[in-house]
Amino acid sequence: MELKDALTIVREEYVDTYKKVLSEYRAQSLQVTPEVAFKLKGVLSIFMSVSILDAVVQTESGEKQVCEIQVNPKTLLENLQFEITPAVELTWERFEWNAAEFLVENYLGNDVKFTNWCQKWLHLEGQFAQDEDGLSGIVHSISLPTLLEGKTVIGIDFGSAPIGAFIELLPLLAESGNIHVKSGMVEVE
Repeated sequence: MELKDALTIVREEYVDTYKKVLSEYRAQSLQVTPEVAFKLKGVLSIFMSVSILDAVVQTESGEKQVCEIQVNPKTLLENLQFEITPAVELTWERFEWNAAEFLVENYLGNDVKFTNWCQKWLHLEGQFAQDEDGLSGIVHSISLPTLLEGKTVIGIDFGSAPIGAFIELLPLLAESGNIHVKSGMVEVE
């Protein structure tokens, strides 16, 4: 199996569930707004201070509730390996589209390429159009990089972003070495 095929399977399962949940709310005549952006207070880094809620649903009483899409994977892809470059290999033990954590050797918080990637995929410039379900093909959140035992941990919810978002991120991570994906955790050695 090729990396793009594996990513497509995992992403489609997530996005199909996402669209099904939105349809179910709409079938109940509830107002549902997908991909609602909000800014976190007190966060110095603009691209990591923005987060996208999966959806906000307005109940019949007018109360607004946050809806987080959770997927129980039907297809569990485990123990796969992919060559990213001749010197870098990605080992995929398990991966969830909306809950990936990257563990990298080098701090990426000040990296211009990583910052540009974050700005692009968090839709900060409004460059992506919505589809018929109201999804824009964007990353929903990127956590602040934190240090853990001398390495940097970054969590990413790929949201409705295409597989291209993941593929574009790989060369940035590959500069740190091999990449391992396991239980929502991606490690770069």
